[in-house]
Amino acid sequence: MDLTGGTELPLPERRSYLGALLTVGALGLWVTLCVVLTLAWAKNPPPSTSDIRWSQSQGPSQGSGPPSFPIELVCSAAEGCSMALHYSGQTPVSARCAASVANQSCVTAAQGERLSTALCYSDQPDDGLYAAIDNGEPGRR
Repeated sequence: MDLTGGTELPLPERRSYLGALLTVGALGLWVTLCVVLTLAWAKNPPPSTSDIRWSQSQGPSQGSGPPSFPIELVCSAAEGCSMALHYSGQTPVSARCAASVANQSCVTAAQGERLSTALCYSDQPDDGLYAAIDNGEPGRR
């Protein structure tokens, strides 16, 4: 069955060599880009391994409570730093975090001092680590 209604489609009057030249040029640039990227990746391949220390679902401290994630903090302020963990306990997940994190008290650190603690995944936006730069006045942070 002839879909054109019995008539043949007319051929173009003139042939365009400019379109063919541009097409061949674009394909040449594309092939050149592919070769350059292949050579660059062969010389410096993407990393094949990653060092995942923790994630939301698989923390290193898996126990009966929610997973806790180790974190190391460094105080960089000349005045010193104050840091505290806070978990409100308003939801079951937050309550398990409050029960599982050992030290929730405020800790002060001098400049350059390193502190290690463990964070817990909580579903409350205000739960987590609070940090402040000390301004040298007692009682004010």
